[in-house]
Amino acid sequence: MASADDDFADYVSSAAPSPASAANPSPLFTPSGAAPTPLNAGSPWYALWERHTLAEFQMEGFILLLLGFIVLTHVFGRKKNRQIAVNFISSILPVLSSEFALVGFDFRGRANTLAESADANAAPVIDPETLVHEAGLTEYSSYATGRLNISTLTTNITLQRRSSPVALLAEWIASFIFDSIPEPRDVVHLTVTPPPSTPAPGSPQSAQAGGKYDNFVLAVVNKSAMRRLRTERYDLSIAKVSDCPQANWLGIMSESKEITDTILTSDVLNPILALGSHFEALIITDQPVERPTTLEEIETPERRIELILSPLPTNKKDAEKVRDLVRVFIRLSDVLVAKARFRDTVARKLKATRDDEIKKIKKKIEEETKEEREKKLAEDRKAEREKKLRGMSAEQQRKFLEKERDREQRKGMKGMQRKA
Repeated sequence: MASADDDFADYVSSAAPSPASAANPSPLFTPSGAAPTPLNAGSPWYALWERHTLAEFQMEGFILLLLGFIVLTHVFGRKKNRQIAVNFISSILPVLSSEFALVGFDFRGRANTLAESADANAAPVIDPETLVHEAGLTEYSSYATGRLNISTLTTNITLQRRSSPVALLAEWIASFIFDSIPEPRDVVHLTVTPPPSTPAPGSPQSAQAGGKYDNFVLAVVNKSAMRRLRTERYDLSIAKVSDCPQANWLGIMSESKEITDTILTSDVLNPILALGSHFEALIITDQPVERPTTLEEIETPERRIELILSPLPTNKKDAEKVRDLVRVFIRLSDVLVAKARFRDTVARKLKATRDDEIKKIKKKIEEETKEEREKKLAEDRKAEREKKLRGMSAEQQRKFLEKERDREQRKGMKGMQRKA
């Protein structure tokens, strides 16, 4: 016969569950999901390697690697850009030193190229750090002065964002998607500024006052850049476009055929043809780059001779071709003084073009002035009306508004009758 205890035998054989100890948490409840490192009660407080592993710092390691990559690319890209700028100026330094008394940014401001050398092509010993001024991570400039018929020569070098690969990649992608965004490139822009045509009496440039020449716009442009330059630059918009007989990849922008034949001789074109794809534009102008908005901007000539090169040469052969073109470019100032005085018919045509542009600006200024005057008059009438209404009683205001409404209705009826 079974006893009463037999009914509870199954319950007695199973052990009672014990609660989990708080000192031994389950791996599922650890922040990383891995079994925690047991504490070693006998280890010193500074023995972190016994309580932690490198696997716990993977995210921090990735962040440090990323920061290191950014810093290294920034430093390398900045040095690379500066080296490109210094190398370019150094490549044309023999020409600059033979044409100018001062090249670079010598803090003493004195001539540094007057030492004679047995080798005509040898560059004088000039500290490379004084040749180039760093205006930014992608902007560099150089300077030269001290020459007849030239006030200054400035060289602006714009390079790609090599110090920021992410930004450079974004620019490449944006230029590929949008036609309005130009692709990143290295560009050199040399600008010769002639002395003022009418120097002040007694100034050091008064001896060059006889070196005057007619104001005009003339450009030789690589056709791959013609549309962009004509859109970006106001001065080129007033010139007519024609093909270059010597090369189908070149275009000529000129205000007169006589100007083209006088200035663009074989001595000027041959170095351009030899340089090829590195040449972008040679511009002689007296007009501003940005569209003028005031009479002072267009009536005051901004005479310049500009040379744009892109991409930069990467070998010695191309560097020699660039040097030859820069020499011709600098000596164009002498050609202009000697030859750029044209027949009366051409001079009248040039003057008429500039007078037409002045008339357009005057008309635009008059229209803007008229709009401002009408707007001011309307504001004064509104203020006078509100002042008059504030001084009236409610009944007077009602009658005044009714008269205004009747007046407007009569004007509308008269207008409809005239149209009919």
